[in-house]
Amino acid sequence: MNRSTSGKKLHFKRWVPNSNVPVRALVFFCHGWSEHSDWYDGLGDVLSSEGFLCASHDCIGHGLSEGARGYVENIQVLINDVIAHCNLLRSEFGDDKKIFLFGHSMGGLISAMIGIEKPEIFAGIILSAPYLNVGTVSSVTVFLGKIAAFLLPRMKILPRMHPDQSYRDPEAVKRVLQDKLYYNGGIHAQTAAQFLLFTSIVKDRRSEFRLPVLCLHGQKDVVIAPESSKEFLENCQSTDKKKSVKVQEGMEVSTNGSKLFTREWMPEPSSDIRAIIFICHGFAEHSAWYEELGTILATDSFLCSAHDHFGHGKSDGKKGHVSDLQILVDDVIRHCRALKEKHQKKLFVLGHSMGGLLAILAALDQPQLFDGLILIAPFLRPINVPTIKVVLGRMVSYLMPNMIVLPALDAKLISRDEVVVEQYRQDELNYHGGITAKTGQQFLYYLEIVERSIDQLKTPVLCLHSKGDEVVPVESARLIKEKATKCEDKRIVEFETGFHQLHHELPEIKSQVFSEIASWLNSRT
Repeated sequence: MNRSTSGKKLHFKRWVPNSNVPVRALVFFCHGWSEHSDWYDGLGDVLSSEGFLCASHDCIGHGLSEGARGYVENIQVLINDVIAHCNLLRSEFGDDKKIFLFGHSMGGLISAMIGIEKPEIFAGIILSAPYLNVGTVSSVTVFLGKIAAFLLPRMKILPRMHPDQSYRDPEAVKRVLQDKLYYNGGIHAQTAAQFLLFTSIVKDRRSEFRLPVLCLHGQKDVVIAPESSKEFLENCQSTDKKKSVKVQEGMEVSTNGSKLFTREWMPEPSSDIRAIIFICHGFAEHSAWYEELGTILATDSFLCSAHDHFGHGKSDGKKGHVSDLQILVDDVIRHCRALKEKHQKKLFVLGHSMGGLLAILAALDQPQLFDGLILIAPFLRPINVPTIKVVLGRMVSYLMPNMIVLPALDAKLISRDEVVVEQYRQDELNYHGGITAKTGQQFLYYLEIVERSIDQLKTPVLCLHSKGDEVVPVESARLIKEKATKCEDKRIVEFETGFHQLHHELPEIKSQVFSEIASWLNSRT
């Protein structure tokens, strides 16, 4: 516990790197209204594992700190408390350590105000769905609200939104409802008046904001309109501001006439697109599994696009059944050609597992279309299968194409991150069954084509693979290294640890994967 600038007790919290990891910089978390610092454990653990010392406190009226629950008497006190806490960190670790602010919702409002009032303290600010605009409110409502705040400041004038409007994850909703430290009551008159006052101050003074800023906001946010973040970024004077990302979903027609579900991560403004990245997902999964990677790349001005392959995710087709892999290849080529014609930018394909196989086949078919391939554990060589099983499998594929001949993927083999494994198991859009005879036959047939043709590949390649991958052997990466003799621009990275989905691995591996991808792209765009 420590003291607020108002004299009340504040609950402090830290996430500290291991003793053998030097502190790179400091990050302070400003939590949102009604929540508390424990909700940042996941983020704090990830950042501290990378050498960032993270700190936070429960704001007055929140969590374990003193004050009436959910009641904000004066946001300026909350602002002063964050500044005081960060100055305490500076005195402890020295002025040479950079401090970054991360603010979510109300914490984003606090962070924006601090960026305007005390920019000299901070190296940059990250805003997550910042509360910068209360929406359209009539002058009569504002007037009545001010009267209520003056006469009955603790009267609840607005109901609390149900947590399912803030979280898509049912487990997060359940956690909110069970968390005794989470305020689940209505909004007090004084709290609402403070939000109105300080959002208007930020709106009036946002041109004074000059710090580097990264703003993250969900396009479907019904709690805080994403337009408020866009307006802030457009009007602040920061010379280093990451793009906001617009996520669009839709449908397009496959080469076989069926419907394909599409997903796109568009940097805004779209006029600043550096290049196009088409994301080719693996067997049994779908495009939503690339949300994190797509968002990160889009904030760096890359337009990322994907579709759920035929027979996967929200697209048409029997789930997990590949009757003709060429259809999937043709769909990739068709989608990529449309993207390149529309945007007239360099085009890269990022393919994982089966998606890596599709990327190679597409590049061999239409080499002039692609400017580079990023392959994560590409499926180019199968785990050893006895010859007799291959022969029998081919026979069965003609006689009983839908017969299951290989067991389902063991989810434990995709990542060492137990959270990812459980999410994979619970995802109803994933295919959790075994491999059909026809699917197996198609894989073997096209793997043979790649084996025979890989020496014709000329497209630049970045290939990332783990020696610990038990789903697709690391020999797939070595096939490119050893036999893609005409590919003069290739980088093969073999990780000593990690499982099949390196982009969903534990933080120490995932950060290296993202860094490799970013560095490779930056040198080519």
